[in-house]
Amino acid sequence: MRIKNRFILVIILTFIASGMRANNIVPNEILLYKVVDGDSLYVHVFKPKISLEPTAAIVFFFGGGWTGGHP
Repeated sequence: MRIKNRFILVIILTFIASGMRANNIVPNEILLYKVVDGDSLYVHVFKPKISLEPTAAIVFFFGGGWTGGHP
């Protein structure tokens, strides 16, 4: 049982540490995607530092909650 508790603690600390590091990441480009009813929708583009070959891509859609937020 103690091993399980330690494992859970390590997982939690890992998520906390990665969340703290993720706050400092800024996009390489912010592009206007579309304007809907006067609201501007933007695409935040994050590029790898070194890209000599094609790399994989992932897309996240952020709705901002109902009242606010940021990607």
